[in-house]
Amino acid sequence: MDESRAQLRACPRFVANVTRSWPVVAVTATLLLALAPAAHAAFPGRNGFIAYVHTSHATEGEDGEGPSTSVRSLMVGRMFGSERFTLRSCATVNEVPQDSACPGAYDSPAYSPTGAFLLVDAGDQLAMLDSDGSNFRLLPQQTTNDGAPAWAPDGMRFVFTGLAEGADELDLYVYSVARGRSRRLTTTGGAAPAWSSRDRIVYVADYAAPVGRRPTGRLALINPDGSGRRALTRKDGLAPNWSPHGTKIAFIRKGKLYVIGADSKGLRRVGGRRFSFDADDVTWSPDGHYLAYHNFEAGITVVDALGRRDYEFELGQYSPGASADAFTPDWQPLPRVRKASAAP
Repeated sequence: MDESRAQLRACPRFVANVTRSWPVVAVTATLLLALAPAAHAAFPGRNGFIAYVHTSHATEGEDGEGPSTSVRSLMVGRMFGSERFTLRSCATVNEVPQDSACPGAYDSPAYSPTGAFLLVDAGDQLAMLDSDGSNFRLLPQQTTNDGAPAWAPDGMRFVFTGLAEGADELDLYVYSVARGRSRRLTTTGGAAPAWSSRDRIVYVADYAAPVGRRPTGRLALINPDGSGRRALTRKDGLAPNWSPHGTKIAFIRKGKLYVIGADSKGLRRVGGRRFSFDADDVTWSPDGHYLAYHNFEAGITVVDALGRRDYEFELGQYSPGASADAFTPDWQPLPRVRKASAAP
């Protein structure tokens, strides 16, 4: 494994750790509904891997009398191509952990601006790892429930959601990687933050997720120092994600994909009425040409940013005794290749 990682790091285009997997099964609907909305920022570059969470559940026997096996994995794959790579994985049989990586929850993967690192929601605290899956380390817990990380464009900070002691709603915090500590950014609530390449943070204000009903919230903007807060949308908006150059924001409204300008102008529905889906998170590609989103019970789909064509990336599967899904995608930015100058 160490030799494989050394070879992968030596590749100029970078390929993730070679624990291979082919699409099979993953996640129950009740687990999926419990997920909070995720949001990240897309940083400019070439399109690398798409990181996502893949979960599976299967019960043996015609009547489900056999052992119940669940697997939760942090995975990556390229937009075109069926090969997938596992970075971290936790398997349980009848809820008994089977891997050294357990217990572990790998949610909301977020690539750093250079694509070299990943942040993940690892339960009550956050974790960082190299983008090939190595050097996994838990970060010091800042609140009673740290989650939904999103990198700053300088790669030295990130914004995340946290639940203060005794609080009943999430707020936003900014963490300094060098100092290993955070500061509170909001005091009136905030969810699903995303930090743009132009140093602005978009997030979901007034977030609510009533049992049995669709989550609601409105999009708002704030500066990293806490100033300049303003509403971006008047109506519902969830899971915001910045375009690579920080001028537009993709988000979810009642299960549909929308794009709006950072100045609150130019609102449009991606694909109009051509696409019928029930999305709950979305990420922009580093080249700005595509959007990857999770479609409930259908896995991850990629659509061009103008909504003209869609592509299957990782399908969900549901059948008696087994279920599968993949969600919370984030797209890796790779450095642009500089053209060699002509010889004099």
